[in-house]
Amino acid sequence: MKHRVLPVILLTLIEMFLFFCGTTFAQNQGYLYVGRQEIAFFQINRIRERLNGVVQIISLVDGYNGKSLATKRHPLSGTISGNDVSINLGGFLSQSIVTGTYTTSRLNLSTPQQDGSIAIITYKRSNVSQFNKAVSNLRIAAARINAQIAYQRYATKINQDIFDAFEAVKNQIDGLKNIKKFDISPFEKELKEMQKEENEFLISLRQNELADAKYKFSNLQYIKSSISYDRNSLEYDFKNAKNVINNSKESLQGLNLVWNEYWVALAKDNTGLIRRDIDKNLLSKYSEALNLAVREVGNLIISADAKAIDIESQTNKIVSEAKISLEEAEKRKPN
Repeated sequence: MKHRVLPVILLTLIEMFLFFCGTTFAQNQGYLYVGRQEIAFFQINRIRERLNGVVQIISLVDGYNGKSLATKRHPLSGTISGNDVSINLGGFLSQSIVTGTYTTSRLNLSTPQQDGSIAIITYKRSNVSQFNKAVSNLRIAAARINAQIAYQRYATKINQDIFDAFEAVKNQIDGLKNIKKFDISPFEKELKEMQKEENEFLISLRQNELADAKYKFSNLQYIKSSISYDRNSLEYDFKNAKNVINNSKESLQGLNLVWNEYWVALAKDNTGLIRRDIDKNLLSKYSEALNLAVREVGNLIISADAKAIDIESQTNKIVSEAKISLEEAEKRKPN
């Protein structure tokens, strides 16, 4: 029986020693606070009335691509008297020392807020696994927020793209409508001058005034060269108009491509972020208006070109016939 009593007495003495030495808390006690944007984890060692350890704060911070996790880690020291605790963080939480109460299950700290008030934050007894789980949940929350941000940016881009595409087609329609005619009045003016000069040329021939007829013929050739210049100017206008037509067709193709992207996005959208004030009737309206304007400008080009060709044909004929007449007159001239 004596051999059985000794271990019991020894165990009792050890428990009393531990109690009076103040080591009622195990080392590496963890206390965890979990907020929507932040996690704080205290790992505290207690030796009698002294505390030491580390605090880690994991926060959601804003970045260009959304939210990310930022980690801060800082050593701590402090003292405990009964349930009252004072912890020195070296300015880590905006002040050097925070106070509160400390038990085996909770750590309550008076923490300054951004508005200058003091809030009591409760940190619950936790272990490293629970802390890691909280960090994982915060990371999942960040991913969820980032997905929302990414979708908002996507929706904004879709809305802007469809607006820009319609605006581009509208501008092209306005540009086509500004092409009201092609100026062939220089051709008509040159033709009248040539016809006048032709009459004077023929009079000189009938009067056998070959020198004057040759002078008049050179005037006819000069007028013909002026018409060639008019043709170059007209072709330049045609080229610009055709560029507008090509750009208009490209803008309509672009609108159709963006429309398809918009329609796919709208069909999948359940957030209401994709604009809903555009329908296929508006697309048809813009398409028909642009195609009509393209046809009208095309017809203007055809009409102006046909008139210019007719005048060029008449002037070429006048110069050609005048040349033959002048050559025949020179042959009839007495030696």
